[in-house]
Amino acid sequence: MPDAELDGYLQPVWNGERPLLAVHRATAESEDEMIAEGYEQCIELSSEVQGQSVIWTERRLVVRSVKQAQAATAALHARLDKAQAALTQLTVHKQGKAVSCDADSLQQAAQAILKAHQVQGLIRLQIDEQVRARPVRAYGTHPAAVRVERSFHLHSEVDQVVVSAATRRLGWRVYVTNHPEQTLTLKQAVLAYREEYLVERGFGLCWLLGSSVRKISS
Repeated sequence: MPDAELDGYLQPVWNGERPLLAVHRATAESEDEMIAEGYEQCIELSSEVQGQSVIWTERRLVVRSVKQAQAATAALHARLDKAQAALTQLTVHKQGKAVSCDADSLQQAAQAILKAHQVQGLIRLQIDEQVRARPVRAYGTHPAAVRVERSFHLHSEVDQVVVSAATRRLGWRVYVTNHPEQTLTLKQAVLAYREEYLVERGFGLCWLLGSSVRKISS
């Protein structure tokens, strides 16, 4: 779902206008753990099927996974740290390492780092140019002159306002169902989705069993 559309669902939550229902699940240690929170809204939809108008009610469940939000937030900050470290190294002179000699090249290199770490728009960049005039003594047939030297410095800063806006969106998903609330509550829908059958899990189990068999037979 595009961020702008998701923000439309979340704005009432951020404004404190939409209370959230907590979803709990018993853990292996028999402790009650909150795994998600969310709300739902109903939307009436219609479509034409074989020349007849069909109308139905779709429930949209706006749910935030607690652990997913925590993991995504930690991953985002880790990417920001790595991007900042890589940006710092751009103008460091090292043997065998080329340093960008103009503002455009430095800007392109910095943008490539932001893209590689998926933090575009989250870090502000500023390139400063320093110009120094250095007198050069005359030697041989070369007269005295003034040599102009230019150097570029890159400054980067995390945009905390943008990062905060991106962080509060993490972990949120919108699920849809045409089941009425009487047969499928929001809590039941979340728990059912968590326990959904994924064929990939079966493939992974077969691979592990096959590895065990091969290991034992060897």
